[in-house]
Amino acid sequence: MFGRRVFVVVALTVSAVMVIASCGSGSVDPSGGTAVTIDVRIQGGAPSGGVKKVTVSRGDVVTLDVSGDGDDRVHIHGYDLFVDLTDGLGSTTFEALIPGVFEIELESSARKLVQLTVS
Repeated sequence: MFGRRVFVVVALTVSAVMVIASCGSGSVDPSGGTAVTIDVRIQGGAPSGGVKKVTVSRGDVVTLDVSGDGDDRVHIHGYDLFVDLTDGLGSTTFEALIPGVFEIELESSARKLVQLTVS
């Protein structure tokens, strides 16, 4: 259990450094797209600050970092990806290749967290 917590702390620290380094504008990814990080905080079963609306370009590399109240699962519709929250933390990275509007929701309650538009 101690090893997992150390890993989570290190992973969060690395993620925070990457977000700070990108200054919120994204960085160029070797695949040709821009690296975009979406941070979601879940409090009381709902997204802190409300549902985020995020637009990315087709080919961008998107990282979804989620922190929450406990164990749960987040579903990225359309891409059929899942983020398992263990001890309230989870992350996934994918290339936004499918254009459209997609919901990212908390699986246990179907609570919408993010509206992701890929153009």
